[in-house]
Amino acid sequence: MNTCSNIILVGTLAANSVKYYIQKENGQVKKAMNQYLRQQADILIEQEETSQKILKYLLLQPSFLNDKTLIEAIIPIGKDGLLAALWRLGQEGRLGMNIYLDDIKVLQEVIEVLEIAGLSPYEADSDGCLLVCSANGYYLTKLLEQKQITAAVIGYLKNSNDRVIISGESRRFLTRPDKS
Repeated sequence: MNTCSNIILVGTLAANSVKYYIQKENGQVKKAMNQYLRQQADILIEQEETSQKILKYLLLQPSFLNDKTLIEAIIPIGKDGLLAALWRLGQEGRLGMNIYLDDIKVLQEVIEVLEIAGLSPYEADSDGCLLVCSANGYYLTKLLEQKQITAAVIGYLKNSNDRVIISGESRRFLTRPDKS
C-alpha cells in the first residue's frame, strides 16, 4: 500500500446487522418496524446476498488480483464494523488516512433498522463488506458497479499517523476500537 492509494468501501454497510436483527433477536426489531421498512429490509438482504456471490467471484479473477495497481490490499470489515476495520488498515499499513463520512453510502433502511436496535451503521456488523486499497480507486469502483456491486471511494491513505474522519466542516480522529 502506498500513500496515493484510495480506500474503497465495497458492499452494503451494516447489511449483515440488518439481516441479524430482522431474522434473530426474537423478532423484537422486526415487530417495531412498519410494513414498508420490513419489505425494504427483506429486499436489501436478498440483494446483498447476491452481491456477495458476485464479489467473491470477481475477487478470484486473475485479472483483478494480478494488477497490483487495481487491488493493493483487501481488509474484510467483519463483525466489529467499519471504524474498527479502518483502524486495522491503518495499523497494518502503518499509515494515516483521511476518510470522508459524507462519501460513505448508508441506505436509509439500514439506518432505520439499526436505530431501532440502538446501533451505529459505522460500528455495526458489516461481515461481507470489504475495504480495498487501490491506486486506481475510481476505475475499480466503476468496474464493480458495472457488476451491480456497491462500491465507493471513501478516502485515501497518507504518510502520517493521523487517521482523520471528515464530515462537512467537522474533523475528528479515528480512535482505537474497544476490545470488549
